[in-house]
Amino acid sequence: MNLPSIKLNVFKRLEYFLILKKLDKQFDGQFSILKSRVWNKEKREFGKFEEEKQGEHSRSVYPTWEVEKKVLFWTYPFHKLLKHEIRDKHFEDILVTEREKEVSGGISSIFGNLEMRSFGDCSNGYKISEDGLAFGELLWFLCEPIEGDSKIEEDGNAKRYNYFQVYQTNYKLEISPYGYWIFQLQLLCYYLLLVYGIAFFSLEFIKIVGLLDNLQRSFDWILKIPSIFINLTILSPFIIFTLSLVAYFIYEKKIVDKKFSTVEEVAQSNKK
Repeated sequence: MNLPSIKLNVFKRLEYFLILKKLDKQFDGQFSILKSRVWNKEKREFGKFEEEKQGEHSRSVYPTWEVEKKVLFWTYPFHKLLKHEIRDKHFEDILVTEREKEVSGGISSIFGNLEMRSFGDCSNGYKISEDGLAFGELLWFLCEPIEGDSKIEEDGNAKRYNYFQVYQTNYKLEISPYGYWIFQLQLLCYYLLLVYGIAFFSLEFIKIVGLLDNLQRSFDWILKIPSIFINLTILSPFIIFTLSLVAYFIYEKKIVDKKFSTVEEVAQSNKK
């Protein structure tokens, strides 16, 4: 684990944020597919269509990203011995229920997936990689453990079951809207800077080939726009980024720094 240093790691956090959005979207799609299967009321699980037609039941493949996300989230506040192997006993502090471990294939499958994502290491026991620790820090900043009702209505429609009922857990990690929009603003600044870079490069090329005068005549209407609006447009990426940094530090101070006690209480209640 790298100690904090004076360096700009905004782009690395944004890269992880994009990965998080992609994996969350992938999980939502896989979860929708899972709920399209046949629900077995006795076993309280979804089965496959083919076996159901033959009068047999076989469990469908359950997506595991939400479980993996809980493991990575746990590493930031609770994983004290970073080079030591994570065992089943550590799951007492993680907000992962026995049901979640069971449908995920156990700790070996969970860490196998984390290793495939470069967040874990299974070569010598089950460990979190350096990328996994950094990603866990992002999850700690962005996510909150949300409580839900895991009670299954026996006569209810299984298609309406949410994560809490299907995975038999009382907690799920949800991205805070405040943290989400802070990163969305920083992404907007990043894309605007890319557009500006391409635009300036294009203008320089047009100037070299001698078409700049023609371009200026085509866009004479721009000169009629008040200069203050033009200046604000040019400076918008820097203004937005500055505002996002201010919001980042306020959010960190008011919400993230107070999260330790909240998560500790949730972890203790989860053991009961």
